[in-house]
Amino acid sequence: DLAAQLELLRATDVLVGPHGAGLTHIAHLPPRAGVVELTNTPPPQPGRSVANIYRTLATWTGHPYRAVHGAEQPEPQQVAEAVCSLLAAGGNGTRRAA
Repeated sequence: DLAAQLELLRATDVLVGPHGAGLTHIAHLPPRAGVVELTNTPPPQPGRSVANIYRTLATWTGHPYRAVHGAEQPEPQQVAEAVCSLLAAGGNGTRRAA
């Protein structure tokens, strides 16, 4: 249910997900939690491209952001490196990724 999802988000250091509506949960992350977007068109893209939306949302809400190329089949090592770099930068202390 939504309450359980929000509880999990509030205890998350790094949110990892493919480009899509699920990343709107960025707005519910605790301060300093990071975001890793799995995408086929990594930002920044020129102009007002929809590819920039979650990077922009992360910036507006103060969450560190990384993009990993390959929404359908990202390279696991690249995802792990992005998550580790965000955790090393100072997540909120729970060391939990969702």
